[in-house]
Amino acid sequence: MQVVSGIRCDSEWCCQPDDEANGIYSICNYFPLEGGNFWKYNTGARVIISEKKDCNGYTGIQYGTSTYEYSLFMDNGKNGLLMNGCEYEQPEGNLRDMGTAIKVANEQMSIGDQVQTTFEGGAIVVNSTFQGFENVTVPAGTFNALKLRLDIDDEGGGGTKCDSFVVTLWLAKGIGPVKIARTNPVPANCLGCVFLCNPENSLTILNTSAILTRAAINGQVYPQ
Repeated sequence: MQVVSGIRCDSEWCCQPDDEANGIYSICNYFPLEGGNFWKYNTGARVIISEKKDCNGYTGIQYGTSTYEYSLFMDNGKNGLLMNGCEYEQPEGNLRDMGTAIKVANEQMSIGDQVQTTFEGGAIVVNSTFQGFENVTVPAGTFNALKLRLDIDDEGGGGTKCDSFVVTLWLAKGIGPVKIARTNPVPANCLGCVFLCNPENSLTILNTSAILTRAAINGQVYPQ
């Protein structure tokens, strides 16, 4: 990925500016997946590692971690924001293929737009909704953040697994996730997550919002 005059481009695609006049927002502006970008939360840390994997028809770059349960492979380009379905399980480091890519957002979205991913024969459904913008204050600063709500339903839940839960992402322009929260777990205290599992104390992490304490994004350090 190259940045030319502030616009991220690869050989086939360029990230477009938001069209605020028409209420159209380009998700590529809200989660920068360039190598070396780093996010530190109160619950753990993530860093973009320049390792790519082809999985389920998409190529993702490693959204790596040593403190959460999975190092995801993600893409944020012409296909929108997605997890391509490849994960490194922590701490073993085994590569896991979920068998499908989970789309978090389309390349461009307007408030109220939804995206749905269904897999495992329809047993798991992920609905993502662009809810709007909210001012979010975290230790790294105050940001007007794009808000995405992911509703996850798992008919195959049971035991300690969740039947359903909600993950909300607040994405600041040019920075990425400044807050991540899991809510509405059914049953209460069940195991289920997107972005913020912890292998040692999952229930504690799952019920604690991840808030950004510091970050280094494309040469800019937060808090400023």
